[in-house]
Amino acid sequence: MVWIALVFALEGATLEPPPRRIAMSWEAPAACPQAAAVAEDLTRLTNGAVVLAAAADDRVRAAIVAEAGGYTITLELGGRDLTETRRLAGPRCETLARAATVMIAVALAPVPTARTMTPPQVANLPTTTAVPDPAIDSPTRSGAASPSRVPSARPRVDRLAFGAWTGPSLGTNPRATAIVGVDVGWRRGVLGLQLSGWHAFAAGRRVEAGVGVRASLTGGGARLILALPIGPVEVPVSLGVDLGAMIGTGTGTRVRAATVRSLWSAAVVGVGLAWPARGRIALAVRAEALATLRAPGIHLDGQGERRVVFVVPQVGARVLAGPLLRLP
Repeated sequence: MVWIALVFALEGATLEPPPRRIAMSWEAPAACPQAAAVAEDLTRLTNGAVVLAAAADDRVRAAIVAEAGGYTITLELGGRDLTETRRLAGPRCETLARAATVMIAVALAPVPTARTMTPPQVANLPTTTAVPDPAIDSPTRSGAASPSRVPSARPRVDRLAFGAWTGPSLGTNPRATAIVGVDVGWRRGVLGLQLSGWHAFAAGRRVEAGVGVRASLTGGGARLILALPIGPVEVPVSLGVDLGAMIGTGTGTRVRAATVRSLWSAAVVGVGLAWPARGRIALAVRAEALATLRAPGIHLDGQGERRVVFVVPQVGARVLAGPLLRLP
């Protein structure tokens, strides 16, 4: 009888599978639960049946994004016998993190998780709202067909963006100068509209002995924005037009100065980076190329002869950097 009991005990011990090793990537705003807390909760829920490891057959990737009225999490599970993508929305990121942990535990270790979760725990699970997306929310298991889902509209996210920037401006004044400006923008998803106001400080150059020219440029513009989130950064691509006024004058001992004003305009193409890609405050840098549509100039009149001493070049460039505020 003792030998029989030992045999059954050994067989029972071998029935318990080894822990399932997973590699997890967790991205969340600073105010939300981070990877260490989620890993601890996952270990507790599965009673050690799921453990994190650098090298593993299964992988988990989760990203929480702050949106209008709450947060959205995208959860991706992949491995030997499971490929699944889910998106959930909720008012609190702690709720979404807990829900995602439960989903991971149930998907990777259903039996140990069922043993660990008592009925009160099940009753107190956080409530979230699933946001179906035909492009990504299509879980499939090996050899199984995807279940049908009732489609629902994805909530639209509108945000305001305010920016201040400065940097060098080339090809707008008689020589390179500094420019400062502000942006006010509106975003819906990755698309947006941006209005700008700016001033390129007066800069001059010497034409010859006793003769020079000096000019500043003040204006504004409008841009269409395509802001692409790529990992931890956002890559905004812009296309628009700028309109401004050049204020110039002659300088030097041989010049009787007179101030002139003239209209300037240019088509503008830009590309930049904003870090972090999500959140309220970010650091933004961008480069813009300008193609002049209307090129004002400055001329000198003397002895019945008109002499052009400066014309805005056909191309210009700016390199800009500054803070960015996103609301809400």
